[in-house]
This record gives sequence, C-alpha cells and structure tokens, in this order.
Amino acid sequence: MRIDSFTAVTLNSICAPTDGSFFMKHSSADLLGFRDKLRLGYDAIIVGANTIIKDNPTLLNKSRSNFRIVIDEYQNLSLQERIFTSCPERTIVITPFRLCETHYIKRLATIGVNVVTVDDTKNLVAIVAVLEKKGISKLLIEGGYTTINNFLRSGLLDSLQVVIFPSIVSKGGALFDITSNVYLELDCCECIAEKYIYLKYSRVSTR
Repeated sequence: MRIDSFTAVTLNSICAPTDGSFFMKHSSADLLGFRDKLRLGYDAIIVGANTIIKDNPTLLNKSRSNFRIVIDEYQNLSLQERIFTSCPERTIVITPFRLCETHYIKRLATIGVNVVTVDDTKNLVAIVAVLEKKGISKLLIEGGYTTINNFLRSGLLDSLQVVIFPSIVSKGGALFDITSNVYLELDCCECIAEKYIYLKYSRVSTR
C-alpha cells in the first residue's frame, strides 16, 4: 500500500491552531481545488477521531468515490458528524475489539457505516493490513498531527505533502513530534495562487 500525508502548516510549523477554522478561513478557491484534485488520486483518506471532532469534514473527493477512515479509539463521535451523514456507506470506523458490542457500534452499523475492530488502534501495521484486504492501495492521511506522527514513527509513510500558509500563529500544535531524525528528499515544490507553497517530500530514512 502507498501511504502519503497531506496537511497545512503555518510558517512556524503549526498545523493545529487553537482557532480550529484558521486554515479554512484563510484558504482560497485555488487551494481548495488543488486539494480536491489531489484527493482524486487516493482510494481512501484516513484521520484520527479528533480531526472529526474539531473540523467536522466530509473528506469526500469531488466524485464522492473515496472511502473515509476514522481511527476511533474512544467511540466519542457524534452520529451527526458529516462523515456519518454524507455517504455513510463510504465511511470505515476502526475501533478496539474490546468495544465491539457497544450501542455506539450498533448504531453505526444501522446507518450503513463499515465498522472494523482491531486488537490495538495504535498498531498501524495491523490497520494497514486490514485496509489492504478491503482493496485499498493508496491511502492519504489528512491529519491531524498525532496520526501523521504515528505513521511516520511506524515507518509507513511514503511521502509527506505540506502546504505552507503565509501566516504565523501564536498558539497551536506543531506538525512534528518525533524522537529520531528523519531524512527526506524533495520531490516537488509549487506555488499556489502566488500565496501558498506546496512541498512534497519522499521519506528516505530514519536514524
């Protein structure tokens, strides 16, 4: 499986500003179009549950053909989230096996959401194996920083894609939180709408 990440950051490397709508408020039609075109190249988009809680995204591409995958360890999402109300049959919730008989899981199944149970939601190798069995061969991580860092530390990321916004914010979560060095190779650099910088890096090694 090919696994890439795509996220927005400020000039001071903040990808989770305390203002949760910061990036959407400062995006442009050109940038959103770029994102939509990128999404079309993937079978599925994966996020952690906190991204759903904070942003309430649909994570659908323009053709509404991709799967949306949520790593949901605590089963604390509202069923009113757009990922459940828009094409629920294209949503996969990954949750711990120990919680497989909860009322929450039964309600998800009732509305057509695909539920996958694993022994440990932190075991990304096992999650990837399950997704491969479902026919997913190209996976895009769209945040948040915890999910991206977990995949990076697990050695599963093929590329990091970053859009840099021309802004500096005072508070928020930084994109990277790792304990070993990661060496990258720049594949692409592009200016979008004469304002945003898109960078794509291949992961070379960690040591």
